[in-house]
Amino acid sequence: MLTPNEQMQLVGEVEKAQIAKDALDKYFGEFFEDKERILLNAFRTCATGDKESLCNVHMMFKALDSLKHDLLVKIETGKMAEFQIEEDSKQTDKETKQ
Repeated sequence: MLTPNEQMQLVGEVEKAQIAKDALDKYFGEFFEDKERILLNAFRTCATGDKESLCNVHMMFKALDSLKHDLLVKIETGKMAEFQIEEDSKQTDKETKQ
């Protein structure tokens, strides 16, 4: 059984996940697609020997991936927290009925 503090923490994770999901769905999804398309075009048009430009494109891809990864981790963490809350609720209901 979860303590009230643990339950509050899990509810907070679920709320953060919803904010991250809303941000991804409403803004960042399209943002990531646009930026990836721009970076891919920059990579394709970059001169083969232009190491500095290629390195810059690579670093921008990494930064974009890092931001996307952070949002996805928050969403997944919220899903796991929601699952824990549901399981605790089922366990509590089961114990109450006995």
